Amino acid sequence: WLLRNITGMGFVEQLGPLKDVQAAPPLFLWVERLVWLGFGDNIYMLRLLPLLASCGTILLLLYLGSCWFRAAALPWAVLLLGCSHQMMSYTFEVKPYMLDCLIAVAIPALFISTNCWRLEWRLFFFGLLAPVVIFVSYPGCFVYGALLVALLFPLWDGRRQWQAWLGYGLLVLITFTAFALLVTGPIRAQRTGALDACWPDHPDLRYPWTVPLWSLTTFFGFLEHLWRPTGPVLILPILIGSISLWRRQRRMELVFLLLPAALAMMAAWIGAYPFESRLVLFAAAPLALLMGEGIVEILRWSQARLNDTKRLVAPFQRAAFKAGIILLFI
Repeated sequence: WLLRNITGMGFVEQLGPLKDVQAAPPLFLWVERLVWLGFGDNIYMLRLLPLLASCGTILLLLYLGSCWFRAAALPWAVLLLGCSHQMMSYTFEVKPYMLDCLIAVAIPALFISTNCWRLEWRLFFFGLLAPVVIFVSYPGCFVYGALLVALLFPLWDGRRQWQAWLGYGLLVLITFTAFALLVTGPIRAQRTGALDACWPDHPDLRYPWTVPLWSLTTFFGFLEHLWRPTGPVLILPILIGSISLWRRQRRMELVFLLLPAALAMMAAWIGAYPFESRLVLFAAAPLALLMGEGIVEILRWSQARLNDTKRLVAPFQRAAFKAGIILLFI
């Protein structure tokens, strides 16, 4: 269905409503149409962009993990992300979901790699990048929201001069302008009544006490979708991994890992974005990193408790062994 819009509609038409109850970011549609114009009806070439995005996601996951986490957490994160059946199925679909995943790890990776730059140059760079990210990936606005919060750390810690704060203000202005253009243009055109009918229900904000339970069950459903059948159990290593980072003063890292999903959840509360399976796939890689950290902490704690138990039980084991030998001879 999406391919019919890519092959049957021009670049300008793709900014308007799409056929067959479809929605996709305009830059993603344009790139796929360029591939179609260049290589013809070659379905493998049209699937190349999602495939490359999935490979890039794994590589950047390793890069982020090596910068922010202990080495023991990386194999768990890669295993959880790379061996998810649902994740693998999206790597060869002509859909923007894997590009969303790439954006979710590419922005924090760029944040790390530009750490040695002057802050003004970093703000200028991310300002140029903002329209591209937001127009190529709908969840890019959530990732950029996390970036704007993360940039406050170097601004505040360094007590920067007014020039740096002015640059930050311009970055905020560019980001929100690009977002406003996207919302009032392609998003409004693509959000038809038929598309809204496909969205899951959102909580009734007239009854705020129902929001926490709705959010929890919705998040459990997302974990179940990606890591069936034990998905909801993985919330435990997510919580433990988050606590571990907090204790190690990794607050900025937590912003990048948790805030995009939190912003998507808040958008779902007001019916602005559906928090549902593939549409929040961008949260999978950050959550996999937290799961890896949490699993390492659980294993470390279990090993410590096991060692304590062995020390307590060892004297009784020796006494029981001696008693057994005496009884055997008797």
